Amino acid sequence: MLLSTHSMQMLRFLVFSFIHLMLWGGLYISIANAQQASDREFWLPNRGEVLVFSPFTSDQNVKKAAVLKSITLPFFDDFTQAGPYPNAALWTDREAYVNRSLALDPPTYGVATLDAYNASGFVHSQAHISSEPFLADMLTSQPIALNPQAAGVYLSFSYQCGGLGNLPEAQDSLMLQFFAPDENKWYTVWKTPGNIGTQFQTSILPVSDPKFMKEGFQFRFVNYCSIPQSNNMSLAGNVDFWHIDYVYLDANRSPADKVYHDISMFGNFQPIFPPFEHIPWKHYLQADEPILANSISLQIKNNDNSGRKLKERFISMQETLSGMQFDTIQAGAENIAAGITQTVNFPFTLVPIANGMDSARLKIYGGFATDGFDRTVNNTISKEVLLSNYYAYDDGSAEASYGIVGEGSQNAMFAYKFYALQSDSLRAVHMYFSTIYEQNLIKPFYLNVWESDTKGIPGKLIYSKEGTRPQYAGYINGFTSYELDSTIALPDSFFVGWTQTAAYSLNIGFDINHDASAFMYYNIDGTWTPSSLNGAVMMRPVFGKNTTTSLPTESGDTFSFYPNPANDKITIAFPALASHIRTVEIISISGQILVRAQSSEETMELSTTNLERGVYILRVSGNTFTHSSKLIINH
Repeated sequence: MLLSTHSMQMLRFLVFSFIHLMLWGGLYISIANAQQASDREFWLPNRGEVLVFSPFTSDQNVKKAAVLKSITLPFFDDFTQAGPYPNAALWTDREAYVNRSLALDPPTYGVATLDAYNASGFVHSQAHISSEPFLADMLTSQPIALNPQAAGVYLSFSYQCGGLGNLPEAQDSLMLQFFAPDENKWYTVWKTPGNIGTQFQTSILPVSDPKFMKEGFQFRFVNYCSIPQSNNMSLAGNVDFWHIDYVYLDANRSPADKVYHDISMFGNFQPIFPPFEHIPWKHYLQADEPILANSISLQIKNNDNSGRKLKERFISMQETLSGMQFDTIQAGAENIAAGITQTVNFPFTLVPIANGMDSARLKIYGGFATDGFDRTVNNTISKEVLLSNYYAYDDGSAEASYGIVGEGSQNAMFAYKFYALQSDSLRAVHMYFSTIYEQNLIKPFYLNVWESDTKGIPGKLIYSKEGTRPQYAGYINGFTSYELDSTIALPDSFFVGWTQTAAYSLNIGFDINHDASAFMYYNIDGTWTPSSLNGAVMMRPVFGKNTTTSLPTESGDTFSFYPNPANDKITIAFPALASHIRTVEIISISGQILVRAQSSEETMELSTTNLERGVYILRVSGNTFTHSSKLIINH
């Protein structure tokens, strides 16, 4: 059920502290500040952070990784590797979402999140509207060789209910199951219901039953979700989040072995071009006064039950396209007490970069060295910042969705303010929309551009494009490029946004780890009102070169497809890449793979005769990349 209006008003002050938010089976909660009472904005939990530059190389139908025999103990994963999918050397499936931002105060900076979305960012096909839970994500280990004579074999893990996502209700659950190889059967050995609070907890279980102590033993985490009926089903998106960290299976342990004698990196780097995460490269080079943070912070967490010594702490940075390396900044040795998260600030300057290219990639590294007996895999953290042709307040990951609802919202407007470092021509807007359960509720909108008036709010409407519809890229946090009919010369200050055509939420991605609320306005009754929600809508104005349907491959070449719109077939071209196998798929907007083919030729054709008229996703993948684009079928 949805929270009542009174309950939503009581919870408004919690917008600044999501740790205390509980959605008791509801799909959204209206939030405003104490001074601005409003039930027209909401946040809706969604699949979270993904590393912006990580490849999306598979889909939800790929369940088994290329591991030919059982792995041996110890088994350990703290999910600090690049996501969004689990490490295939340890896990067989890809439904859990490896991310850095959805959990609250996790032991390490990465977690595996189980929720209601599949590996491609769509609600699971088995989902249904009911308080009765449905089977959602699984996180399944590779087969493990257990010695029947081994003593003290225990599996421990840390888990959190909800975090920054939707809190599972009491009927929802997280389960742990063990696989008996000889019986070919799974047994549930541990279970916890939802609505248990949001603190991380640690459990440890013995693996001692003879039916499990075999070659080919496996364990898996399973979650059951529920999507109750709502008065506004455009709000029915991702729900029931569980976060898992520090999964450890080994022999010679005891039930008391629940302390991780480990120091880890914690949190993420803040923007180095505040308030933007990404800025156009040309604008940066030609700006009179470039914006730049004067420091970079590291957060280091001691998960041990005793104090430890940090021998060194450091920050370094590289421009990866040119290979230009910046000086490493060092901090001295220091002790860190048990259970403490230490913040270290490094003074920061960015020397001029001249790579002779039309973009730049800055990779920032941070880390520490310790007294020598902790797990070093989580002792460093990195982040890439792309300087291309767009501005972004968000970091590329949606922890929530944003929309405007309520009486009169069928004509509601949203406007997002940007300050460009120089005047330029707007060519497109990139937007990320979160999928919902009822895809038939997707409604078109007007894509708008406004001038900024003398009061700093939206003024004259200088561009509007009707008939624009939310589109989905087919992979996690995938943006869609909405091309303008013609370029628009803009002043330094302007707004991009939309006008709704129905009283349904657009569910645009919302990054709650970066606050751009000072630049967000909505209008439902003729008056522009500053947003009351802390976060950043995932909407990015694009300047510079025209975008095309040609997409980069790992070799640096491009591939393309035509025609678009298509009638009975499309042709995909891979110039000079005949030796590389490519997988091409046509996917419905609900996430169903309708056509799949592979080829190592320079061109391939796919028949679209049996596809109904409408919008689809064309996904092309190779060994190290996946790219998606919108495909229109128009018989």
